[in-house]
Amino acid sequence: MTLDYFCHLLLGALGMYYLMGLWGARWPGRLISAMAFAMGAYTFVRLYQGQFVIFSPAAWLPWILYCVERALRDKKILWVALGAAFSALSFFEGHPQTNEYALVAVALYLLGAWLFKGASFKSVFWIGLGLVAGCAVLTAVALLPQMEYVQSTNRWHFNYDDLTVDHYTPLDLSIFVDPFRGSNMGGRSGSEGISSYTEVANFIGFIPLFLFVSSLRFWRRTPRIAWFFLIAVIFTLLAMTNENAVSKVLFDFFYNYFPLFNHH
Repeated sequence: MTLDYFCHLLLGALGMYYLMGLWGARWPGRLISAMAFAMGAYTFVRLYQGQFVIFSPAAWLPWILYCVERALRDKKILWVALGAAFSALSFFEGHPQTNEYALVAVALYLLGAWLFKGASFKSVFWIGLGLVAGCAVLTAVALLPQMEYVQSTNRWHFNYDDLTVDHYTPLDLSIFVDPFRGSNMGGRSGSEGISSYTEVANFIGFIPLFLFVSSLRFWRRTPRIAWFFLIAVIFTLLAMTNENAVSKVLFDFFYNYFPLFNHH
């Protein structure tokens, strides 16, 4: 298990390091990004909790994005095939929720490439379709029987209230600057009104947080920054579920119309 954890941390860190290099970052930016992604509080709290498998599918996300970016630039099916293979490996990690969130992030990245990077809709469409089709073919050996099996599990019958337990709250944002706030591992009624700490631990370090916020001043020159910021806001609102009116509208849309999301 220790070797498994170490390899996934290394896999995620290396993937982010090379992805940032592809986007033009120099080695300090690559290193900080790799550490923030693979060695933040959420990852290590999962280690402590014994549920590292929740992070494992995400370790493949930088590699999938790397392949998508290369496919957009080189227009070669090889990169689409590799992206599909990495997506399948993410699925085989055994935590389908995180795998699905990773694929949503990839979809949003492709949408941003079309809107802000000048990629043609045709290229974005075929790359996305190739990723989904390739991943479906490679995972069919497990996906098809699981589609029948999952309907017999208790989570298939969870209702709306079951799925919104321990959701993200505005108070949980404070952990970005105070990693020990509410860290008693309590439940929803834990210290200071913060949700279960294992579900919302989000500290990534002060330097990455400062760089993330300060980079927003370049959004006119580099539209990708504004798009990534919007993606971060979208995922944060999704995590807040029905905490406020805006997050409820977004969460309910995914709950009602996005495949399998209403069983997460």
